[in-house]
Amino acid sequence: MFLLRVLCLYAMTVTASYAQSVWIDYQWSVAPAQEKRFVSAVTEFMSSETFESFPGKILFNASIVNGSSPATHSFAVIYPNVAAMEANNTRLVGNQDWNRFRAALDSAGDSVGETLYTHVAGFGTQDDDQRSWVGQVLQVRNPANYMRDLSNMMKTDTMQAVPGSIDIWQVVAGGTPGATHVAVFGYKSFTAGTDFLTSSSQNPEFVSDMMALGKSRSVLGSLWTQTVAEFGPMSMNDIR
Repeated sequence: MFLLRVLCLYAMTVTASYAQSVWIDYQWSVAPAQEKRFVSAVTEFMSSETFESFPGKILFNASIVNGSSPATHSFAVIYPNVAAMEANNTRLVGNQDWNRFRAALDSAGDSVGETLYTHVAGFGTQDDDQRSWVGQVLQVRNPANYMRDLSNMMKTDTMQAVPGSIDIWQVVAGGTPGATHVAVFGYKSFTAGTDFLTSSSQNPEFVSDMMALGKSRSVLGSLWTQTVAEFGPMSMNDIR
């Protein structure tokens, strides 16, 4: 658990720089009867001296709608870059607080997935008040065209009014088979996001732009999570 599995990196037309932010998503399945123990383990480790040296941000999320995935909770562990991630992983080897934390999580839940992403691009307002996240799992067939069309779309009046953030992350390792990217929509509330999409769907320009995106990418699935706690010194603004 929480072990970076080094896989082949895919050479793509648009490739995220490893000097950019890194996000590791750890998915867990926790039975209702074990949730209190699981949360207690999280709180205890995040209060330890070991965690004081953590250089990034951790969002502890609850899955609200997750499709066929068994995950009930997740840790979005974000680092400013790959070097910071590797340095932190090295620091934790043999650490007693870390070992106790992993053992406590394993005794209260089951690890059901890990994915490593690097940041590609961000649009809209990203801040520390966002708690509701909608993720679209994407298979991007032409990354250059996708980013061109998305960038143009984000310049329109409709998308300038998006009530939150849109960030594109590239899959480096793990994740859904066939997925190359994930688009993460961050809102202060799920209602704000759904209201925006409902009103925008009546706009012919928005519909046309969405059809253009469909020429270079397919949506493989989506999920909705809610942040219940966050830890670490990194600001969400530092992701970009």
